[in-house]
Amino acid sequence: MSGFVTHWANEGKNLSTFAQVKRFYVRRFGRVIITTYVAMLAGIIVDIMNGHRPRFGHEVRCFLFVETWLEPDNWCSNGQTWTVAALLPSWILYPLMNGIVGEVERRGGSFALVVLGMMTWAISFGPSLVRYIQQDYWLTLHDHNYNYLWPPAQIADFTLGVVTASLVLRQANKEDALAEFQAPDDGALLEGRNCMNNHVLRGLMADFSLLVVFLLVVFTPTSGFQVGWEPLFDHGVSIFFAIFLYGSAAGNGAGNFAKLTSQKALRAAGAYSFEVYLFQYPVHKLYFIWDKETAHNSPEVFMTFFLSLWLVAGLYTEFIEAPIVRWLREITSEEVSVGAAATLTGEPGIGQLDLPEANLGCEYG
Repeated sequence: MSGFVTHWANEGKNLSTFAQVKRFYVRRFGRVIITTYVAMLAGIIVDIMNGHRPRFGHEVRCFLFVETWLEPDNWCSNGQTWTVAALLPSWILYPLMNGIVGEVERRGGSFALVVLGMMTWAISFGPSLVRYIQQDYWLTLHDHNYNYLWPPAQIADFTLGVVTASLVLRQANKEDALAEFQAPDDGALLEGRNCMNNHVLRGLMADFSLLVVFLLVVFTPTSGFQVGWEPLFDHGVSIFFAIFLYGSAAGNGAGNFAKLTSQKALRAAGAYSFEVYLFQYPVHKLYFIWDKETAHNSPEVFMTFFLSLWLVAGLYTEFIEAPIVRWLREITSEEVSVGAAATLTGEPGIGQLDLPEANLGCEYG
């Protein structure tokens, strides 16, 4: 998901110059790291309030994002911050991924992107599957930690997301080109109908892939806490999520689930999802300190916690994070024009297609 969102937000643009890479790093890391540090500090404060003494060396390693490399299951004061630590290498490598994926697309088109996506999924899922078979159909908690929590374990899935976004952007550019192409004959109308059929097919693919994940999760036997079957889901279902993202992005939303989640209320809630994820631990801990007896088993306390969490996340996003994001955009605005000029004079980036008029039809990819 993170690779898809990163590449989608970047719109597949080239990151081949120093100015473009600098702009990406400042905007990507500035917001994420500042918010993560705020969440870490909040976690330390509530731990102290709850009677836990922080370990100085451990907390320093957490703030440097190296603890997850050394001991993936040695949780920081705010455990949710492991996700940011695990994704940092992928974000650092994204400009390189961007160039590689763009070159693969330029040389081989949609087919090459699909092959690359399958290869990254095999790299992601293969080691877990092999170990699962070697250990008599069993995976341990140690396997889970190093196949999922350890930062290098996320790079292949991140790359799969980038490839999926490239396929979506490629398809969108083809459809935009078709919409602008005016022809007096019936060929253009036929191509338009093919595009609509393509949207329907991709929507069905999206819904089916999500159904497969749901059935796997519900009907796979539970063998214990992140052992046995469960760690296989860490990477095994990523290919179905890739298909879901590809199918759902057709025509600004295809498939029943995509239509449901595209409602304004859900999109508005999603605007604070990153902050909700990071702040859930300190906010929940405050309720636990306030009333240890009912914090875990009271519906009333849960609903109060739930609403408080979204309120805290929303206030932080609107009044603290938003000004930071605006400032980051302002200090990198000079690089925008430089990057744009470099893109116009350089190689076509991902999603920038020079399509001949004879090849304006919709293809799968």
